[in-house]
Amino acid sequence: MASLEIATKMFIMLISTFCGFTISHIKSLQKFVDLINIYLFYVATPITIFIKVSTASSEIEFVAMLAISLLHIALVFIATFAVAKVIHRDFDDALSLAISISMPNAGFLAIPLAIMLFGDSLGVIPYTIAFNIALPLFAFVLARISAVRSGNRKIYVKVVPILLALLVGIAHRLAEPRLHIHIESYLQLADTIVSSSFYSSFIILGATFAMLSLYDLRSYGTVLKISIPLKYIASPILAIVLVHVFTRYFSISTPFLQGILLQSIMPPAVLNLILARVFKLNEKMVSLLVTLLTVLSIILSLAIPALNLF
Repeated sequence: MASLEIATKMFIMLISTFCGFTISHIKSLQKFVDLINIYLFYVATPITIFIKVSTASSEIEFVAMLAISLLHIALVFIATFAVAKVIHRDFDDALSLAISISMPNAGFLAIPLAIMLFGDSLGVIPYTIAFNIALPLFAFVLARISAVRSGNRKIYVKVVPILLALLVGIAHRLAEPRLHIHIESYLQLADTIVSSSFYSSFIILGATFAMLSLYDLRSYGTVLKISIPLKYIASPILAIVLVHVFTRYFSISTPFLQGILLQSIMPPAVLNLILARVFKLNEKMVSLLVTLLTVLSIILSLAIPALNLF
């Protein structure tokens, strides 16, 4: 029965992706993709974060996973930049690659994949929050070491809905025992509805696939040889090591373990394109990695439920 449910969800994912790819070639329908993007970013994701923060069973466990996620992002960035600088030498290209590998699609792709594979998105939420904490920090550093185009303020604005949802969720947890606010049943209903709507994110992913160029694949062969081992071997190994270190001091449940492993192989976030554009990095390289690694990440993520690593 479970396998049939996953197969049905995969079918919905494939149909949504195909629709997005088709829509990307029809100018009159491209606004529809923009509306989905706005809904997911400003409505669905903040609501999901609020619900998961409000209903998480253990604050210590959640904070521990948030710390692991932030540490993972930082270490992957440092390792990728060091390797890329030695092999590729160009500073902007090395920086573009490091941002792409260390800043994954922690929301739009990770949340629906977690729902599809594990039945719930709780396990990936700490990393989603960590991404939105790291994003303005990256922007702040880049503004001081790179050339800046106008529009860098938009990056800081992008994280506001997510961080606001986090703060509201924390406030709800603190207020609930004192005010005797019991809205768990309503939150569960909202979670069910919003979780179902996340499959629309595959329409956006389908639209990004239209950007893939065979010429770019040939032009950035060296970049792919660096990025694929770092993303799909080094990144998950580092996540597993960090988890095992933290489990000596904290108890971490299976959903969070599955979530960090899934996040460790997620492709570059689409928001990385904004970073590349604003700070005059290699935008074409970032775009290629977003589109190509998204396909590989989805395929590899399907194997996670069958693994028994923890």
